Amino acid sequence: MELQFYPPGFAPFADNTSCDDAHWCSALNIDSLECSGSGYAPSPCNPNCTEPVNFAFIQTNGVPTGPPSPQLSNLATLTPNRHTLLMNPGDVIVVSMFDAWIPGGRALEARETDLSTGQSGYMIASAANGFMNTNPKNCSGTPFNFQQEYSSARAQNFLPWGFGPYMINSEFEIGHFEPCTSVHGAATFTMGSFTDTYYKNCSGPYETTAEKPALEPDDSPCYPFGDTHGGTVAPNLVTGCDVSFNATGDLDYDGTPYYRDWPDSVTPDRYPSTFLQLQPTTDYGQRCPQIQFETDNSATQLATGCNPATGANCVLPPPGPGNFYPYWTQATVGGLCVWEFGNMANGNTFGGDAQYGSVGPETIGAFAGPVRPNPNC
Repeated sequence: MELQFYPPGFAPFADNTSCDDAHWCSALNIDSLECSGSGYAPSPCNPNCTEPVNFAFIQTNGVPTGPPSPQLSNLATLTPNRHTLLMNPGDVIVVSMFDAWIPGGRALEARETDLSTGQSGYMIASAANGFMNTNPKNCSGTPFNFQQEYSSARAQNFLPWGFGPYMINSEFEIGHFEPCTSVHGAATFTMGSFTDTYYKNCSGPYETTAEKPALEPDDSPCYPFGDTHGGTVAPNLVTGCDVSFNATGDLDYDGTPYYRDWPDSVTPDRYPSTFLQLQPTTDYGQRCPQIQFETDNSATQLATGCNPATGANCVLPPPGPGNFYPYWTQATVGGLCVWEFGNMANGNTFGGDAQYGSVGPETIGAFAGPVRPNPNC
């Protein structure tokens, strides 16, 4: 399960990144793997539904915008409505995830309260809301109440089919944006009644060489500044590419996530200010006693010779022109001990990229540092 947050400025969500130009939004995602085995290379998999996703925006009324299940999802599923919780940049958000009582049993609930606006929203991953489990043999769906896999967050309790030994975690999924001066190679995206023109290739200072098909077939989807996507949204605020249609991400590492284009201050300057996250706790206010720094960037280095079993040729920063990879910092800000992410030097950086450790047989393909006591500032 991933509770994902999406930044403003690059709508519509159906074939882009944002809910609108001004607000953050979020969604409850439940990804499954329809394969046998475990670890970073499970097989065999059903090619017709390898990783189906249940998806629903966090809503002020708790009602999905459309069918969440991978079997029935449609344009409405990926289109925010007047009940979608929208948050302003800089708002203070309290996030809770727990096993909720529902008619007939229990199901996972994600709830967000915006202390800055007073609004709140939630989503329950229940059969009543349209969530479904997928049959790995024929891809059919069965209404399902999703619940937590484990009763505790021990280091041994990790996702069995994930890339790395993680379960409860805070993560920035990077490598999905490249700014451009122009885009070219028009193509068409269609979902239900929605048809949109996108572009496959980016031209600009970050694209200094031709794409390598083994890494990135193209940069799609790309959109120009001012694009209204057929009048469905306000004009996009930037020209750029999400690099998610025909490639799994920015596998040649030439986009801004792999440059020092990250927050370096708690106040906005050339870059946005950093996000600030308090220590996660249980319902009873208890912190996790241990933490571990990890990144699955090694999963994106397979085409450049990274061996996830041994760690050979797996490097951080990854092999790109920007020679940078963001890292976690713990610092005291406004009298509070918080976690930051990016290029922050105002606290304990845990060695920068060294915090992520190395790739080896025991890390299930990922860079993983040692399990360590959960620190305070």
